Amino acid sequence: MRRTKNKSGFTFIELVLVTLIILIVAGLAAPLFRRPFSSIQLKNTSQGIVNLLRYAQARSIAEREIQRIDFDNFKIPEGISISSESDFINFYPDGSADKTEIKVSDNKGKTFTITTQRNTGYVKVEE
Repeated sequence: MRRTKNKSGFTFIELVLVTLIILIVAGLAAPLFRRPFSSIQLKNTSQGIVNLLRYAQARSIAEREIQRIDFDNFKIPEGISISSESDFINFYPDGSADKTEIKVSDNKGKTFTITTQRNTGYVKVEE
């Protein structure tokens, strides 16, 4: 009785070709992911600043002392810039804050504007 070998599987050439096709498709798709990443990074940075300002306001009220946020000490991702009317903002124990406008921009020109209201200390962000 003669046994026949079942030759199932892939040849080395087939595996190399499939790998090359996957690498080419991945290489073409990679630049498409950079734009959304930059946008997400800008949004996250802006939201992080808003959260920090709101925390400073809450802490100022709770501890009944002035809390100061200094913009010179911010660590921001590469490609993102922060500009403000002043170098710092104070939050006061009565909940109020210095009125200011902070612009967070990326290198593509997209900007988020963070503002604080003087009497209420309300912090908001606009695209």
